[in-house]
Amino acid sequence: MEKLLRRVAEEAEVFYQKAPRIVGRETLTHKGWLEPRRRLRSAPGEAPRVRLFTREITSEYGFAALRDNPEWIREFRQVVAVDGHQVMAAKSNPRQTLAEGMTSEDDRRRMTLLREFEKYGQIGAATDFGQSILLFRSRQLAMHGFRFLRREFSGADEAVVIEWRQKEGSGDAARVYSARRLERVRMEGTLTVNAESGVPLRITLSLQNTEYDSLVTHAAAIDYASSRYGVPLPSLVRYRKLAQHLTAGDKKHPPSAGPPVLLIDNLARYADWQMFAADANIKFIPIEPEPAKP
Repeated sequence: MEKLLRRVAEEAEVFYQKAPRIVGRETLTHKGWLEPRRRLRSAPGEAPRVRLFTREITSEYGFAALRDNPEWIREFRQVVAVDGHQVMAAKSNPRQTLAEGMTSEDDRRRMTLLREFEKYGQIGAATDFGQSILLFRSRQLAMHGFRFLRREFSGADEAVVIEWRQKEGSGDAARVYSARRLERVRMEGTLTVNAESGVPLRITLSLQNTEYDSLVTHAAAIDYASSRYGVPLPSLVRYRKLAQHLTAGDKKHPPSAGPPVLLIDNLARYADWQMFAADANIKFIPIEPEPAKP
């Protein structure tokens, strides 16, 4: 297992070096709850009825870090269309716009990209899953506990599934905003790697925190695929947010959590990855056809 983890760390380091010069196309199907959290109460044993709205957001998608924290790579997007309706001028080049914002010396351009994406109705949704591989860089491995779970097949290839859990005081604990305050919450999940090459195939993670009077669970699964640029890139991300109303206990009855309620269900697919040259004049390397599979 240690050998496989070292290979994952190597792939994570390649991602850290190369991903900030790669842009792809994200198609996000977002389902979100319309009601405020305080209305999660329901009759004992019954989940409250909720109304979900669906939205499809198409964006140019990439990775970059803010200048004051170069180690913290984040997701950045330039929204192209919402529910099939274009939101940028027909003659504009959203991929170029995103790349210029990602590489700008001015952090305000990157912050503008983050704020603009928030306007499209994903209140309460977690982001920054595409770069989850960075949790397993060499310097981060000591912050996790690992345990072999099983062997399985991923297509025709054999894979190894490893359980991981962040240790107390981990510097990579997730940043979660709850009731207008920032919390750091430890994560846990599984890491699936190719048994022969050690290349990561899937990362799952979950964490829990309390929001007002509810126990909230965030769960995500990130599928990775090898790319022509020699770096594993996300191909699919599934994120769900569930909440359970917490009932106060008394001398006769301990505190309990009600039935889980689905608040957010996101499915994002990624394609059309393109690398750009790292110089003053951004120029994208043309996308070549994928080699035919034998």
